[in-house]
Amino acid sequence: MPMLIAELVSHRNRLSSDALARFNADGTLDSTFGSAGKILKDACMTAVTNAAFDSSFRIVVVGTTSCSGNATTDAAVIRFTATGADDTSFAGDGGLALKFNPASDGNDQAGAVLVLADDSLLVGGNASANSALIQKVSALGVPSALPAAQTNAFAQPRRIVDVVLGQSNSSFWLISEIGQILNSPGAIWKINNATLGADTAFSSSGGESTVFVMANGGTFASCGTGPEHRVSSLVRFGTRIYAFGFTTGASSRSFFMGFGENDGALRKYGCLEQGTTPVNFTTQAAVGSADAGGSIYLAGSCGAPENFCLWRAVKADASATGFIPDTSFNGGNPVSVSFSAGTGQTPQSSAF
Repeated sequence: MPMLIAELVSHRNRLSSDALARFNADGTLDSTFGSAGKILKDACMTAVTNAAFDSSFRIVVVGTTSCSGNATTDAAVIRFTATGADDTSFAGDGGLALKFNPASDGNDQAGAVLVLADDSLLVGGNASANSALIQKVSALGVPSALPAAQTNAFAQPRRIVDVVLGQSNSSFWLISEIGQILNSPGAIWKINNATLGADTAFSSSGGESTVFVMANGGTFASCGTGPEHRVSSLVRFGTRIYAFGFTTGASSRSFFMGFGENDGALRKYGCLEQGTTPVNFTTQAAVGSADAGGSIYLAGSCGAPENFCLWRAVKADASATGFIPDTSFNGGNPVSVSFSAGTGQTPQSSAF
């Protein structure tokens, strides 16, 4: 059976492009998918941010659209069939323009999507206000009558960038705080999937545990580069949730932060290094593997923005308090693949 892998590309100098490709296990394009293995859809998508598969291998893509007829942008949700055709059973024509708060006409955008057991969706994103929001959408593409879950407003703009499924009908949403630097680049927000209510057992602060970037000594850490930290991806191992991200500056470094799934307790902050040397790597996406060792694949860029890189990390100890590069994978270094890209066309890895 072909591997169901979606590669999303957002062309920043175009207003309409979401592209997907499916590959066979030997690395060749699956010609049964879309047109010769690829889809390029004119969907007025100004940004593509996340994708997921449902129980029928239908592909759900989320992002932002400016073509809904509203004066402002909407969160965009598109569903394709397993063969790459428009799924007209979803929202009438395969696409939904979503307002997290229908009473207002703010600039809405989707950042992550979670498919539940009944193929309904949880779509997370943000609006003009500085709050992150989550709305439920039925398998037929109908928004729930429940009000969207909403975080408290903060001084910095906030957006949802990733999500993982939790235990007992819960989910964890990674929030990036735009413009925030040093000690708190974001937060992890736990909600109940059925009620869209915050799980205050995870954190009494509205279900949120802040990603505090601190070294063991209690001082702010920068992984050997500039001061700004950005969170980008979540991975769950057993009863622990890990936020991965990167620092900015002359060169980027990858970092992680672990939390207890049921209490939000801070476990450990760490930088991914080869020995004691920081590696120039920007983590844009992370996914846990199925092997017993508990390894994590990281995708992003290294060396230059045009270089797509894949890296693998393993648990540093049996209790999984930290991660180190896997030396059996390219000697512990990222594997780099160079792409040719025009101005404004830098390849981006948005989803696995």
